[in-house]
Amino acid sequence: MPESAKTIRSMLVAVDGSAPSLAAARWALDLSRALGARLYAVFVDDDGEGGRVPKDAWPGPGDPAYARLKAGLSALEAIAAEGLRADVPTETLLYRGAIVEAILTAASDVRADGIVLGDRGLSGLRRLLLGSVAAEVVRRAKCPVTVVKAGALPQNAPKEG
Repeated sequence: MPESAKTIRSMLVAVDGSAPSLAAARWALDLSRALGARLYAVFVDDDGEGGRVPKDAWPGPGDPAYARLKAGLSALEAIAAEGLRADVPTETLLYRGAIVEAILTAASDVRADGIVLGDRGLSGLRRLLLGSVAAEVVRRAKCPVTVVKAGALPQNAPKEG
């Protein structure tokens, strides 16, 4: 390994419950295990003020916000369970605010050595109108970013739920 290569001690994966984000989480978990790195999984609630939400303030089944956030919160639970089974130190995070800003803030907060994202594979007019979270994170991140392409999902990727 070149002397200039940085040791990767922590990775951040952003999830939203979609199949591409779950495939990215699987890839990040496998990479974290191979590197002996800690994995942070973040879900962003884009309907609220920016910042990290302490675990004791996460919405539960009785909270009106829970239904809206269920897919992302369930993805975090699944990643934590997989991390435990794989013996990968894993921490789940909930942030509020603009998605790109929240991902970049989370990466900075945990001092991530790399970010992993899923790519929904938007093309043409949809990408132009909606933009791309992955493209913006790649442009603005202060650490390497890996984008797991939607068309390259592993056969064992979790199903979207």
